[in-house]
Amino acid sequence: MGYQIIKQPNNLFCVFSSINDDFCMIDATKDEIINYFVEMEKEKIINMVEKTIIQIDKNEKPYFQFTKSFYSARNFLKENSFFDKVYIGSLVKKYPENHLNLVQKKTPLNQLLIIQF
Repeated sequence: MGYQIIKQPNNLFCVFSSINDDFCMIDATKDEIINYFVEMEKEKIINMVEKTIIQIDKNEKPYFQFTKSFYSARNFLKENSFFDKVYIGSLVKKYPENHLNLVQKKTPLNQLLIIQF
């Protein structure tokens, strides 16, 4: 089952772990419990991203047979006519030469907007 949030007699909350059969938190507010679970998930996400990037840097296939290169992903979009719907920064991806310039300049991730289908 994992974790249970339980209301205590003092109107605060505790978190009980059925994994450890013990309390993880006691006398916690709603916000403290939210932060506890957010931090746990944040940790999992960071580990997953780091592991994936290490695999990519080693030329391994983190997504097995579904692992795409930048060019195979771009070609997939072109072949399936989604190419006009994908934006990098404010440039519409109608012109293939634009994305090469952005990649070579190492465009920051916060300037990339990729629309998923």
